Amino acid sequence: MKKNLNFVIENILTEEQKKNLKKGLNCKTYLSGHILSVRNATVEEELEFKTRLEAICDFQVDWDYVVLEIEDLEKYEFFYCSGQMENPDTLIKMCKWELEQDGNPSFDYSNFCPICKRGLVQKAPLKVKGLTTKHFTKSLVTPFWLEWIINTNFKKALIEKEITGIEFVPLYNCKDEIITTNMQIKPSKILKDALKKEEYNILKHRISSNDCDCNNFFYNPKGSIMKLKKEIKNELLDFNELKEHSRASRIGMYIISKKMLYTMINQGIKPNVDFEFIPVEFE
Repeated sequence: MKKNLNFVIENILTEEQKKNLKKGLNCKTYLSGHILSVRNATVEEELEFKTRLEAICDFQVDWDYVVLEIEDLEKYEFFYCSGQMENPDTLIKMCKWELEQDGNPSFDYSNFCPICKRGLVQKAPLKVKGLTTKHFTKSLVTPFWLEWIINTNFKKALIEKEITGIEFVPLYNCKDEIITTNMQIKPSKILKDALKKEEYNILKHRISSNDCDCNNFFYNPKGSIMKLKKEIKNELLDFNELKEHSRASRIGMYIISKKMLYTMINQGIKPNVDFEFIPVEFE
């Protein structure tokens, strides 16, 4: 059995402390400010990691859950997938910076909050830079856990498997030329009021001690299972977006079917290594 864990640590660690934390362990670790993530840790590695952490700083366990293998995922019909794991592809960027009011014509800013940077709605194809030859052969990347960018081979596989709910959106470079090797995929519809609200911590963005004034709430599951209303199941396609979003992304939560999961796996995407797939239950 392996675990994924997030710790909120009290101190900013030195380079030497970070090095010693990981020494001799095979699990992957990622540190961003006061958030320390551990991925694919065995029970022994989890205990050793906590022991080492206790020796250098105070911490709280933000969440921890068992990593599901493919045979575990087989038991479920739908999954939440927010994008690449702890190292999303950050080479791909917008030609025009989107995180300022009316800064990028590809987005609708009607519900945009300049504090929490949420509420953008894409209304036109994206103009991007930073696509390299590696993206021509890489099936799927999600820059900053946001837009899903695929290559032509993955598009062909999605079409051949008749994956429903997908909109293929072209990409353009900064010279307004269409990019022929890669494109964006988006769910074709957004499902509203699908979450079982009592199963989520509903949060607002905070700057210092103040909330921003927007209505862009964050929905974080209380456990390691996504809980949706049972009546929404009949509305789900192979690729879906929920109106609600999590702290990890400005876009809505993406729900995929088992059919799409296996299409991704057949394209070389490794569950809980490249992308995290969280099972969905209906109540």
